[in-house]
Amino acid sequence: MSILYIITKYITFPGALLRCFWEQFMCKIGKVPIENNKCLQVNEMCGHIEHEIVDNKVKSFFNAFIPGLIVFIAGITFLISPLINLGYLEISGTALKIVMYVMLYLALSMLTNIFPSIEDAIVMWENYKELKVSLKILFSVGAVTMYVGAYLEKYSVTFFTNAIIAVLIIL
Repeated sequence: MSILYIITKYITFPGALLRCFWEQFMCKIGKVPIENNKCLQVNEMCGHIEHEIVDNKVKSFFNAFIPGLIVFIAGITFLISPLINLGYLEISGTALKIVMYVMLYLALSMLTNIFPSIEDAIVMWENYKELKVSLKILFSVGAVTMYVGAYLEKYSVTFFTNAIIAVLIIL
């Protein structure tokens, strides 16, 4: 467990909570037993919920992919307005600037929390390797992205890249 990982999860708590909500939602849809639904724990599961290992190969892919996809779409949606207003239009109202900064924070907190936990990524990757060739081709981009992204998120790389993006938008 990295203290930097825990700190970034607490800084980006709106995105972490949204990710937890959708992880829990997917577990309930897939009838995957949840061990602990506490979201902001002070361990390697911070920003994720603890659940049983998903034994179905395709279900493990979707259990890791769908919550991240939904959070990614929400993050991009929240990013559009600040990107336009702060990055291009150079708005001039204090209240509107504050709203744009809040929306930028929410967007980047969501985009920081789009990847599954390391445990989910490893299970998904092991199940992915056992899929039929046609399903491997279909799921290849998502599987590689989630697997690599889980490690990037573990070492807080996603947080720092999003912080750089925020600075570039504001400047």
